[in-house]
Amino acid sequence: RNLLPTCASLQKHLRLTPLELQRMLKKHPVLMGLSYPHNLRPTLLYLQQRLTLTTTELRRIILRQPSILDLNIETNLSPTLTAITHELNLSANETRRVVIRNPSILTLSFTCNI
Repeated sequence: RNLLPTCASLQKHLRLTPLELQRMLKKHPVLMGLSYPHNLRPTLLYLQQRLTLTTTELRRIILRQPSILDLNIETNLSPTLTAITHELNLSANETRRVVIRNPSILTLSFTCNI
């Protein structure tokens, strides 16, 4: 349905090569069913603002763990980032560095997996 515009927008936002986009979609094909303006863009902007990421850092995170884009901001990303920061007693910059180094931490349930 909206596959081509979604892929083009995602590729432009993250400055992906066609091969990087292809690999990301093969790794996490559910992204093809998400809307760029309603799902993907808000998640990308949230992560970039919350963690003060450059586009290059955001790109690196998403390429390593594309399933992050499938997470809900209110029920997954925000509570997980808050828990990481508070429970591990990290500064905002330390949380940022943890996520950059290990983006899969965002896919874990803090109460069950950390």
